[in-house]
Amino acid sequence: MRPAYKPRLSPPAVPGGICHGGHQAGSAASASTPLPMPSTPLSLHPAADHGEFTSSIRRWKPGHIKKRTFYKFNHHAVDLDAFLDMSMDDLIQMFPTCARSSNDARTAPTSTTKESSSSDDFNPALPRRNEEAAPTIDTTVAILMEKNEELSLECDRLRDDLAAKKKNSKTLVELICSLRNERDMLKNELIKQKERNIASAEKASSILKTVCLERDKSDIEYKILLQDKVQLQKLNLEYADIAILALLERQKAQDKLMHLMLESCSEREETLKEMSSLVGYMSDVGRTSQNPPRLSSNSSGTSFQQCMLCAPTTSTH
Repeated sequence: MRPAYKPRLSPPAVPGGICHGGHQAGSAASASTPLPMPSTPLSLHPAADHGEFTSSIRRWKPGHIKKRTFYKFNHHAVDLDAFLDMSMDDLIQMFPTCARSSNDARTAPTSTTKESSSSDDFNPALPRRNEEAAPTIDTTVAILMEKNEELSLECDRLRDDLAAKKKNSKTLVELICSLRNERDMLKNELIKQKERNIASAEKASSILKTVCLERDKSDIEYKILLQDKVQLQKLNLEYADIAILALLERQKAQDKLMHLMLESCSEREETLKEMSSLVGYMSDVGRTSQNPPRLSSNSSGTSFQQCMLCAPTTSTH
């Protein structure tokens, strides 16, 4: 790395001195006098602060200069005409960094950086030496041939790619045509299917209407049947009440019949008792009839026999 530049407080002593008009002063007093400063602001050259003299001096062409121009190099205001008339020693004393870089370039002539530039760069009359050698015609032709071969290979590859793309495009066109035909067939099939779906939907709607009507009818009939069922349940309840009443009446009739039978039995017992008493009486009468009293006439006897004959018959009744 190049050491940082430290500006001087006073300009260096140049042998012979440089005046404003470009004339050299022979006295020693004029050598120590500073350079005149311009009245206008000075423009700072970008390469001057780093001490690169050769890259800056080639920008100045004396034939194109029409007026005096001041440039600032290393904090020194220099007239352009006086600068062009300066010798190499004066320039080296004015630009010590350039001198150091030139000495480094002499010691290491193979370096290609800006820091190690050769001593020829300090001569404005000599052209600047190129860092790389110019290619010869043979190398240029060889490079061009290689480029040509590469380009021909690239062209062949592009032709192959183009042929493959054309082939692929043909297959794609055929595929697109087949897909279009299939699409048309599917479209027609979808239209037919849509028509069939519409017809089936109409049939289904008519069937649904009939089913709804039948359902309404069945609902009405179901309601009627429910009403009939309710009425039948009411009639069953009424018939059950009637049957219960009939059973109660029958029970009452049976009770009455039993009471009558009991009464008849008691009456029969009483009649049997009366008959038994009458039979005992008749037996008693029969015993007494063995010696019956004689009657005066036959009428009395016949009446008694009739009474005896009628007595058992009346008892049996």
